[in-house]
Amino acid sequence: MKKYLFFILAVLAAVPSLRAQSGAFVAGIAGVAEMPVGSLSVRFKPAAGVMIYAGQRTSPDWAWVGKFEYFELRTLNTDRLFKTVKLQEGGGTQEYRVPLPGLTMRFRASGFTAEAITNVARWTRLEVNSHLGFGFYHWEFSRDAYNDSLFVISTVTGLRTNAATLAVPDNQQTDWSGSINLGVDLGIAITGPVSVTLGADYRLIIGELWPALEFDMENVSGIQMVTVRGGLKVEL
Repeated sequence: MKKYLFFILAVLAAVPSLRAQSGAFVAGIAGVAEMPVGSLSVRFKPAAGVMIYAGQRTSPDWAWVGKFEYFELRTLNTDRLFKTVKLQEGGGTQEYRVPLPGLTMRFRASGFTAEAITNVARWTRLEVNSHLGFGFYHWEFSRDAYNDSLFVISTVTGLRTNAATLAVPDNQQTDWSGSINLGVDLGIAITGPVSVTLGADYRLIIGELWPALEFDMENVSGIQMVTVRGGLKVEL
């Protein structure tokens, strides 16, 4: 966390020099709902995150900001995580989808993004902006070791049957990956330099999570998220 605190302090230290330039200083904070999409959504359900940003308006229609964001996914999408097993019963092959109780995984990421913001439309107290950003994220994925027997109720005999026994070691991944995001936001001026902002983004972290064949879990090639955010912005 020391490098992230250093980044925040560096942004705060840059405030006086930004204000001394011709453009207005822009800063904000927001809560973020992180919603996995694509193959990442098979593993995790949405979670909350946070972001802060600071930068400068270079013209009435353009601004550049540096953004820091952190989020953690740990609630599993149990509706889509299961192991398919086939048993020879009653003279044929029966297929069962077996839940994976006790499976534990986590994905956390924190990153820095340089983002261009351009105005799309503006009214007296409202404005609509579009965003395009590029950055880097440090991310960590972990899956605990799994040792358990999976049971099913046989559709042939009606008896509880051991369908599979799993002994899977833990898995740890960590890396730095590039990212790209694009989105829109709505700003609502409430008093003086303060605005409420509501927005949505698509983000791609260019990384890969390894498959786990023992769980019928495919790899995640491209860590994709849709984010919905709400917060406060100050422009001085």
